[in-house]
Amino acid sequence: YADIGGFTDNELDGAYAVACNYTEAGQTLEALQITGYLMMLDPYKSRYYQLVGISMQRIKQYTVAEEYYRMALALDKEDVMTMIYRGECKIMLGLIDEGVKIIQQGIEIAQNDPKHQAVLQRGKALLKQFA
Repeated sequence: YADIGGFTDNELDGAYAVACNYTEAGQTLEALQITGYLMMLDPYKSRYYQLVGISMQRIKQYTVAEEYYRMALALDKEDVMTMIYRGECKIMLGLIDEGVKIIQQGIEIAQNDPKHQAVLQRGKALLKQFA
């Protein structure tokens, strides 16, 4: 639909950045509205599903967040951030062993990539606390 509607990658990236800013500001409804449109326009980008997961996790809707992380991973199987956040949701749902396993997989992938240092540290802190 993005192509049919004439939306450029730059416009989609801009809308995604606005949704990220809304999420950071705690304006979940606004972020979800924008992300919903983005998923409709371009349903094959994992980052949209990840952002919905992050938004839902922040309002403690862990089951819904975990489902969106699962969808994001279906589109990008090695997204370290999604793995770490999904594992954290599993832990918050009381599925500690499953969560730890997912986090360990994410850490394993992230070890050799400097761009993942922040999420890698989050994963290691979670493992230290729950493993």
